[in-house]
Amino acid sequence: MTGPAAKILRNTAFNTAGRTVAALGNLVLFPYLVARLGAEAYGVWMVVGALGGYFGLVDLGFGAAYVKYVSEFEAKGQLDRISAVLNTSFAFYSVVALVVWAAVDLFIDPLVGVFVPKPELAEDARFMVRVTVAILLAANATAAFGAIQQGLQRLDVWNKVGMSMQLISLAGAVFVIESGYGLRGLVLNNAVVFLLTLALRIYTTYRLAPWLRFRPWRADIGTLRRFFGFGIKLQVEKLAVLIIFQTDKLLVAWLLSLEYVTFYDLATRITGILRSLPGLMTSAIFPAVSEMNARGDTPYLRRLYLRSVKYLALAVMPIAAITISCAPHLVGAYMGAGFGASVPIVLILTAGYLSNVFSYPCTVFGGGLGRPEWQMYAALVGMILNLPCSIGFFYLLAGPEGGYPGGIAIGTVVSLVAANLILIAKSTAYLKISPREYWIGAISKPALAGAVATGLALAGLMLAPASRIAESRIEHAVFLGAGTATIALVYAAGIYLTRCIDREDLKIVARVPVLRNWVPT
Repeated sequence: MTGPAAKILRNTAFNTAGRTVAALGNLVLFPYLVARLGAEAYGVWMVVGALGGYFGLVDLGFGAAYVKYVSEFEAKGQLDRISAVLNTSFAFYSVVALVVWAAVDLFIDPLVGVFVPKPELAEDARFMVRVTVAILLAANATAAFGAIQQGLQRLDVWNKVGMSMQLISLAGAVFVIESGYGLRGLVLNNAVVFLLTLALRIYTTYRLAPWLRFRPWRADIGTLRRFFGFGIKLQVEKLAVLIIFQTDKLLVAWLLSLEYVTFYDLATRITGILRSLPGLMTSAIFPAVSEMNARGDTPYLRRLYLRSVKYLALAVMPIAAITISCAPHLVGAYMGAGFGASVPIVLILTAGYLSNVFSYPCTVFGGGLGRPEWQMYAALVGMILNLPCSIGFFYLLAGPEGGYPGGIAIGTVVSLVAANLILIAKSTAYLKISPREYWIGAISKPALAGAVATGLALAGLMLAPASRIAESRIEHAVFLGAGTATIALVYAAGIYLTRCIDREDLKIVARVPVLRNWVPT
């Protein structure tokens, strides 16, 4: 099996493996860190991560530009221009790093003071922010090494490095916590893992591209202009992602407490499965979209877009059904008693994250087709709506004890839905895909099956009195298993009865060697 389809299937398989390892690592690490550090100290860890994300904006959106141009230059045989991507990015970000580091010293005290008011935690927070920013700056300067692997469509290599480092990171985190190094140990563990990852990225990149020449003094102004022209539009989208997915935690720390940040983060982790799945399914498409666009194969791109939306719908609808119908049992089985405050946040965020799922193909195609303005327009809408809506709903739905924590999540959902609808409208209009083809042809059947499965699972759990008084993790796990089994059976039956899987889908699955013998002919 050769050609674009083979590359996409191989890269998707390795993306799935890589994201699965990362997800399992985080799944294990979260309850461990909360138990060892406590909810308040873990909240500090989340606040530092959110603040670090804003300093990461110095990426200027160049990361996606690297992958796009490496893919195009490789397709055209312009290997010397790939070296120019590496050299220009390193030289530019080395200068940017000096400026940003000066800004860190200037703003770190007031920033930490707002979100981490306790002196005994603030000193650790300042140290962690400095180390986190140093890692981000170094990562930006060397990001092209990993981007070259992605642009050459060798996501197998890229993910093998990532999976190895994820396991080392997990072991390192446990070691520093058990050794008593606390929050500072965690951030230093991140620094060590970054250096090891960088060394492996450089080594494997040169194995793939021995013709690559690292000459940062030969930075090319024309290449830098390309980065700015493409990346600055994506930067707006990156800022929107930060505001929508990270600023809510800062708002929780500011308006409520550091402890509640932990409850909120738990909800985002559970619902985050809905966000991570489309990323691993569609990120492998990006280099292929760039390649097919360079060749002018518009019919292929149109088919690929609709198939990607359909497969996303098939994959995420049962996950959304489980999350909605079994939210109390998901939280209880995962964390035990004492985390019920996360349940309403899980239910609210699921709606927004589900809408976000179907914007992923739009984002990937926008980048691959050289249309980053789609993301820019949608991101602007999301940014404009998010903060006013989050703060507004927080106070609008306030009870006797003060603001409503779920209001922050509602603000996130409103901004997400509005931004995603704009992104979907622009991408489908460009590819001349009608609303009927998109909503009815690609999404309606999986959505119908998912809705029926959710309703039946909810009804079953509500009719079981014991499910409402479950306390132990085992009890919650039993009801979670029952709900999941119900949803799986009903959803599979719904997909079969609606004939959602067609012959073309079966042909695509048959191209995967391990599944070939299971596909009916």
